[in-house]
Amino acid sequence: AGLQQDANVDAKALKFASERLRSLLRTLEVTNVQEFQPLTLVAEFATMCATYEAGFTVLLEPSDDRTPSLPDPVMQLCCLDASIAIKHVF
Repeated sequence: AGLQQDANVDAKALKFASERLRSLLRTLEVTNVQEFQPLTLVAEFATMCATYEAGFTVLLEPSDDRTPSLPDPVMQLCCLDASIAIKHVF
């Protein structure tokens, strides 16, 4: 409900964004997949946000503290639950 309420986006649709993008690139027979790396990162980020309702937070940094007049936004998905982060290791 968090993603639906906060961003008015259906989380179920975003859970498969990464896989759907990979499928689309294969169907279109894209040979230079690296060209779509930024879009792939966004799709993976959306998939992670939709998959885990709790245990993660999104951090937004509008600029670097050393150069506040230069806009350099950074968005990170941070895992706050160690059991989720280490689940794939074991």
